[in-house]
Amino acid sequence: MALFPKTPVGVPRALLAVLLLAVALTAGIPLRYGYGPAQWLEVGWQLLLMLLLVPGGLMLLAVPLWLRDRSFDLRKVYLMGVFAACIASLQIMHGDSMAKRMSEKRAAEALQGGQPGRVVAGQAAANQVPAE
Repeated sequence: MALFPKTPVGVPRALLAVLLLAVALTAGIPLRYGYGPAQWLEVGWQLLLMLLLVPGGLMLLAVPLWLRDRSFDLRKVYLMGVFAACIASLQIMHGDSMAKRMSEKRAAEALQGGQPGRVVAGQAAANQVPAE
């Protein structure tokens, strides 16, 4: 039995395998923070979002096109939805990690007594260009 018995026309099976691998790896990103129930809940939510909610919503939007032209392939719309959800979840996770890093940086600056954007005297002297 093949992994993908009915693939859409023009979509190679290897591409589908790579897409499923990317979804699995993307959904597993919260596990880098530990293996507690909260992380597994996040993994389940990511899988639900990437495999059902976003692709299903796009398929619902594409149903009128399918009703108008029966040759319209809804499976390609589903795959496009999986891809879009995977990219969106990567972007959201990247934004969350950037916000976390920025808040940690601000907290470290506050502990050191420095103000963000303030130039230290030694840095100002190092940045000066010698006069010619």
